[in-house]
Amino acid sequence: MSVKKERGSGLPYLGDDVLFKIFVKCHPKTVGKLRALSKFWSKRMTGKLLVEQNWKENKDCDVSVVVGYGYTPYADKTHWCVGVNADNGEEIALQPPVKLVEYGYFVIISSDRGNMFIRCSETGEVVKVIVWNPVTQAVVEIEDQARSYWGYSVSVYAFGYLDESWEYRIVYLYKKLYQDSSINWIMWNSIHRCWNHFGEYQTNIRKVGPTSVVVKGVIYWIGWCGFFNLQLTHVVAFSLDDASFFEDPIPAKNLLSFHSICSLNKGLGFIAYQDVGLDREVSVWSLSVNEEKKFVWEKTIYISSFGIPYSPNILKGLDIISVLDTRSTATGSMSKEQKL
Repeated sequence: MSVKKERGSGLPYLGDDVLFKIFVKCHPKTVGKLRALSKFWSKRMTGKLLVEQNWKENKDCDVSVVVGYGYTPYADKTHWCVGVNADNGEEIALQPPVKLVEYGYFVIISSDRGNMFIRCSETGEVVKVIVWNPVTQAVVEIEDQARSYWGYSVSVYAFGYLDESWEYRIVYLYKKLYQDSSINWIMWNSIHRCWNHFGEYQTNIRKVGPTSVVVKGVIYWIGWCGFFNLQLTHVVAFSLDDASFFEDPIPAKNLLSFHSICSLNKGLGFIAYQDVGLDREVSVWSLSVNEEKKFVWEKTIYISSFGIPYSPNILKGLDIISVLDTRSTATGSMSKEQKL
């Protein structure tokens, strides 16, 4: 008995409902590969409902790739991103979306769900803002708002996905003078692909950032005030869903010499550290938000009596602090990686 085939597909016919149930549960990489096979498969793999349901089925899968970035070898400006398989440490070659030549540069502003938000210039003149997916190599180019506010005291980008959604948004904060009583913002979304929301936020904070962390559709920065705007005083938050701000002071007892924010236990983390002689003390706090939009601080880690040459950070998804202990002795230097 012959099997009926879908015209142009060369494959046994399966109803759309059966294909939907199969591909909803497939890994996103598998769906992406099938989409590239032919127009037939591309049509079936690009439906809005399929994309949304597939994301919901896979959103809690373990992240197996950590992306690192930094200064490039002078002779090769193309390989400035390296993928690492978190299970076995194998490096994965990533093809960057731009070809840098002399005077070219890039800034990786943030990343969320495997996509990277980058501001770059291939020649050092024309600046581009892009969202790049290192797996599919898909690139979305976005109008650079910072060009319109050149020379402003505050000029900060942030990027992240809405909670329980496959839609992402970009927010740009700008402030002409530090002493101004408000911060202006503009927001771009991946559905309409344009800057179509804007507003103003009244605050006494002089500046925010530059580092941002996105947790469940909310972007967080550190807010600065004080002498020469060098004293951090608040944690500032912006909801990508309803475009609302809120802020809360950092308790004085949690402030040390240096600080940063990070993702921790699928929430927000705050790292405070200080040098004590040749050693360093590190305190890690887990932050949650109550119904009154106030932060609840819970101390999770305290480490002392070790030396590190740079700011510690927490690897997203692994929830460990990985530091490099470098010391010089009479017999030479010693480098040792510690995972705490």
